[in-house]
Amino acid sequence: MPAGSAYVREQGGEFELCTTGFHAVDAAGGAVALSAGHCAPTVVPPAGPAAIRMVVPSAAGPELAEVGRFAKRVNGEMDYSIIAFDESWAPTFSNNLVSSRGAADVAVTGVTEPVVGAPVCKSGALTGFTCGTITAVEVVTKPVDGARRTGMFMTDVPTFKGDSGGPVMSGPYAVGLVSGGGIDPAGLSVRMYAQPLTAVLAANPGLRITIGST
Repeated sequence: MPAGSAYVREQGGEFELCTTGFHAVDAAGGAVALSAGHCAPTVVPPAGPAAIRMVVPSAAGPELAEVGRFAKRVNGEMDYSIIAFDESWAPTFSNNLVSSRGAADVAVTGVTEPVVGAPVCKSGALTGFTCGTITAVEVVTKPVDGARRTGMFMTDVPTFKGDSGGPVMSGPYAVGLVSGGGIDPAGLSVRMYAQPLTAVLAANPGLRITIGST
């Protein structure tokens, strides 16, 4: 399955729809995916179950399956989480592909910094594969959860709740993870804020994005 797929986080009877970001390998060699920190439960590893459920292919057709759980959550100045896949599901997510929602999946070949004016596309569970341009970098945001995020980048790519955590690409290069955004109250502009991927990798030695051949 490609990155950019929908998942549901369940804990204590509460559910949250978000999107898987880029597939990666952690320092121990385990298959993981990145996503948004605000999608994860408050405590990670959680005191109770915080299963990640996804619709996955099977011999009998698509099925909703528990594929892993959160291994890390950062929801403050940065916004990212790390999802550890169960060993039986690791081969399903050990690829460098991003869903383009109907067209051919996009292969990730590297990682790059966000640059103003660069073209970008994001893959999200709710609004799909949408594209635009990076309009600002080193942005400070204050989302409704009270966090103060720094070092974010802003784009004019359409996004909405449910797209959080989704991969943001510039051509074949991984650049960030969807953090938030939407349409301003006047309906005049569209904006998306994203967490730069290079900062996530720098904060997690040994973590590497899956690139190259699948």
